[in-house]
Amino acid sequence: MYSRPTSIPRGMKKQFRQWINPDKSPGGFVHKTARVCKLVIIGRDSVVHEKCYIGENTYIGESVIIKKETRISNDVVIRSFSTIGERTTIHPNVEIGISCRIGNRTLIDTDTIIHSS
Repeated sequence: MYSRPTSIPRGMKKQFRQWINPDKSPGGFVHKTARVCKLVIIGRDSVVHEKCYIGENTYIGESVIIKKETRISNDVVIRSFSTIGERTTIHPNVEIGISCRIGNRTLIDTDTIIHSS
């Protein structure tokens, strides 16, 4: 059994639902106003906040936080323990490494690889 992540603000837990991955395994938590395409894998303890969009064939690792109003295109990989700031746009074919921190209102263009140092 997975515990709810601490990044869901107290009193807002009812506004999130647990994501079920394409292989039927339990995933992270998605805000009810977020739109996540069917072929997306969301790792356990990850949180997708309000008004986000996540495109097809995207992989989100464990304990990732995606803040509000972020748009993630198709074919994106976000490795575990990363944080994506609010109102960020990530274009197709992007890879974000383990424990990366992406700031608010960031634009990440197509075919970009970001790794923490």
